[in-house]
Amino acid sequence: MPRSKKGKRGSGKPGIRNGVKGESGASDDELTSDILSHCSSASETASVLEEGTGAEQVDELTAQEETEDKLKQCIDNLTDKSAKTRLAALESLRQAFSSRVLYDFLTERRLTVSDCLERNLKKGGGEEQAAAATVFALLCIQLGGGDEAEEGFKMLRPVLTALLIDNTASIVARQSCARALGMCCYVSTAEEGEDLVKSLALLESIFMSSYPNREGTLPTPKPGCPGLHMAALQAWSLLVTLCPASRLTVLLDLHLPKLQACLQSNDVNYRIAVGETIALLVELGRDIDEQNEDFTVEKIRFGVESVYIDAWMRRRIYDAFKEILESGVRHHLQVRKKRVQPTTERHLRPRSPPHPGRYRQKQQDLTIREDCFESLKLDLKLLNSKKICESSEILFRGPERELEWSQSDLVRGSRLRYSQQWTVIADADDHRRIRTVLPPGSCAPASGELLSGRSPIRGQRAVVRETGGHQLLEIWDCNGLRMCLNLTALNKHGRVYDDAQFGCLSWSECENKLLYVAERSKNTSIGKHESANGKDRSVYCEDWGEALTNKSSPVICVVNLQSGTVAVLQGVLPDISPGQALWAPGSQSVLFVGWCHEPFRLGLKFCSNRRSALFKLDLDGYCECLSGYDLSVSCPRLSPDGSTLIYLQGQVFGPHNQCLSLQMLDLKSGKTSTLLDVVNRPQAGECAGVYEALPACCWSADSQRVLFSSARRNWKDLFVVDRRSKKVSSLSDSLSDVPRVYGSWKLLTVQRDLMVVCCSSPNTPPTLRVGFLPSAGEAVTWRTLQQPVLTFDFHWTILDISPPPEEENTDYSALDFGAVLVKPTHPVHDASLPLVVFIHGGPHSQFPAEWNATTAGLAKLGFAVLMVNYRGSTGFGQDSILSLIGQIGSQDVKDVQRAVLTALQSDLTLDSKRLAVIGGSHGGFLSCHLVGQYPDFYRACAARNPVINAATLLGTSDIVDWRYTSVGLQYSYDRIPTAEALAVMLEKSPITHAAQIKAPVLLMLGGRDRRVSPHQGLELYKALKSRASPVRLLWFAEDGHSLSRVDTQADCFLNTVLWLHQHL
Repeated sequence: MPRSKKGKRGSGKPGIRNGVKGESGASDDELTSDILSHCSSASETASVLEEGTGAEQVDELTAQEETEDKLKQCIDNLTDKSAKTRLAALESLRQAFSSRVLYDFLTERRLTVSDCLERNLKKGGGEEQAAAATVFALLCIQLGGGDEAEEGFKMLRPVLTALLIDNTASIVARQSCARALGMCCYVSTAEEGEDLVKSLALLESIFMSSYPNREGTLPTPKPGCPGLHMAALQAWSLLVTLCPASRLTVLLDLHLPKLQACLQSNDVNYRIAVGETIALLVELGRDIDEQNEDFTVEKIRFGVESVYIDAWMRRRIYDAFKEILESGVRHHLQVRKKRVQPTTERHLRPRSPPHPGRYRQKQQDLTIREDCFESLKLDLKLLNSKKICESSEILFRGPERELEWSQSDLVRGSRLRYSQQWTVIADADDHRRIRTVLPPGSCAPASGELLSGRSPIRGQRAVVRETGGHQLLEIWDCNGLRMCLNLTALNKHGRVYDDAQFGCLSWSECENKLLYVAERSKNTSIGKHESANGKDRSVYCEDWGEALTNKSSPVICVVNLQSGTVAVLQGVLPDISPGQALWAPGSQSVLFVGWCHEPFRLGLKFCSNRRSALFKLDLDGYCECLSGYDLSVSCPRLSPDGSTLIYLQGQVFGPHNQCLSLQMLDLKSGKTSTLLDVVNRPQAGECAGVYEALPACCWSADSQRVLFSSARRNWKDLFVVDRRSKKVSSLSDSLSDVPRVYGSWKLLTVQRDLMVVCCSSPNTPPTLRVGFLPSAGEAVTWRTLQQPVLTFDFHWTILDISPPPEEENTDYSALDFGAVLVKPTHPVHDASLPLVVFIHGGPHSQFPAEWNATTAGLAKLGFAVLMVNYRGSTGFGQDSILSLIGQIGSQDVKDVQRAVLTALQSDLTLDSKRLAVIGGSHGGFLSCHLVGQYPDFYRACAARNPVINAATLLGTSDIVDWRYTSVGLQYSYDRIPTAEALAVMLEKSPITHAAQIKAPVLLMLGGRDRRVSPHQGLELYKALKSRASPVRLLWFAEDGHSLSRVDTQADCFLNTVLWLHQHL
């Protein structure tokens, strides 16, 4: 019968453990001893249990219950606050697992034990990590090769891997992780062999650092490294026994010569391990009839049975299990022999030669394991057998990198998202150097996903997906779909925000809660005075403008994954729209950006000048402001150590996009300091400031440096700023050879100092590159993951242009600007090239020397393309941006014209008689200005959603403030249009030059454009039609300002090309 758990046996008082009252009164040493005594007594009676009397069976059951109670206590102690208690519990479990078969007990508790071991590995000291790795290997042996062991291995393999390649970790812990990785992979890897290949490569990266260098001499090992190399080599050789013949041939050619040189190592134990590995490899490479000739057979007795170790392969397998099980190996042989095979054989059957082309099919897996060491596997019935699979987002788990991209599909008329997994292995001795990048996995579609995010510890994946008009929250782990909540059916809120402005999906530290932003439920907005029949549904509801239609009142939502409930956090001020939320350290409060509604909302898309502040909201509903209310903030990013929050800060109103400062908030003291200030006029080669959002992960591992990408003149570069010295350094390649470098470096993420960037240039599509963040003053060693599938034979160059004295801005003198010229290396025709002048919108944006599909398409069709960055573009400093205020329609028009003249003078292959101009938004505004102000210079124009009459746009645009600011007038919410203000706007508009336009004009308009009303284009269309000027209008009823739908983009490009061919 069950015994009492109130205290020690024979005592009626509650036990006290480590000074704290608890259920068990046994000390850690007593607990270990007690478990071993129970295991011993149980083992002694196991062989005669079937013949015993009823009383003996009762004694056996009582002993087993006591053992299990002790084991439960040990498992509980794995999460104790005391490191000593946790270490003692690990030692107790190690001895228990190695001395007895506990399959039934552990099967029920495998997830709990795995979770505890994961925390020990992540947060414990070196000794604790080493013990946890060993216990995990024993757990896999106990569970065997079924789904249970495989499940645990999938969960803890990333943790073992991360610890193994961490040069800052304890050598003892890394050695234990190497042994555990080899054993667990051998026992429980998935049938397709993916884990086997990755584990082999990872272990190779460890012991290959002991190989001779280029001069043929052995490197001097660091203290403790020979032991680590030996552990990795022995684990690797165990896994080699599972390889097919085709892979063995490769391994022999690669490793045998280098291993032979390692026989000269000064470490005797490592030399022995190397010698045994060489013997194993040679044996595996020979015919089965010859392979046992030079091996001395060893007989291993267990009870009345025996196995014969008659080959190096069997010796390696036996030694591997013996290293883990120690003295318990014979007990496991004896007990499992009875359970697995009633008729005991006295010899392990010889293994057949590896079959080429077969990669561990299930039957082969069973045969190999049975033949080599069948008694150490679970019951045969348990052998029924399971990438971490992101456009600009990248997910990490262990050494694996998961990338998610989007691709336009013209057949479906939509963008397809797909993911692909990469595995990057660092050098064992130099963790800042990449040794190996394994071939990528196949691309997998990610259909319907709106948001996704990985949990910080277990690597669970949260996905917000839309299907059938419903938004679902899915939680995925190594076993598959763990939870699915229909957020729409729960009706706690409206649609989940998946945009870059407000959207977020953040895991708590404990991984029990998820944070996201959604539209407030309309049910909660019905006041007491509103009638139930909804008579006030016609009341106008403001939203945040272009591309954010119907996004009006966001709320912060928290999902409790344990209870499956959704709660909307209370306490946010009613005149604030929260977004970009993340958990504060401890996950008891939330940090977020709140945008002020002011008297009314102004458009937010592409506008970094909206009044906003940084807030902290407790789960109890207390909200406090962490920054001032008179600025604009965005992109809060928490440091890995949880001490510091950085964010971007700018001015309210003024330029719609501007140079931002990088602020740093000490969460403990509440003090804010400037890490990187606004750059007014950058010096040559220096950082020009921050102009775009920070990636979600941008901190270095030590929380001392911040990385970001930003415009710098005609480039986009990668920078790092040190929080102590505040020095900014570039991490991009040298610009000494322009045609061979990347013009754009976009930081996607950085985790554990591994940077992942997307690089491109006008003739090179986006390419993924990785590299470790170096020490200060050192250069990055970049590794290209995969070369682009398509290559383009284009020539591109940078033009740096200074305006002549008569075009200088007297308030902001001595400013220059630039352009990027792209042209085909081998023209379609031998004649000179027609030139298309491509003008960016904004106006405060940039055309960096990066891949642009429109530019590439035009160049492929035989056009030269000039992308102009006029004064007012980002990347040239804040003064350049301010210089355009009040000068639109004049300074920017002259800059584009000056750039065209410069290109024609510097490149005689360009045809000055065949010039066209294209652009969208402000680029369309300038295109129409150019054909109006220089009517005999250009022969064609294509404009997308252009501003034609700033005066008539005033009442229809979602950014009315910019309509005043752009023409040099101050804006306030209560400003009423005047005749003088409207006259200034009209004077600077292209419509005033409509009568001079001679070039054929193609207009492309979005019917749902809220930034620049499509009636702007219609105004020019009617003006040109009335004068019989050639004009064509394309109307895309379902598209907005960016004309971003896939079918729209294809239609616009095709019609633009036809228009150019027709008129040039």
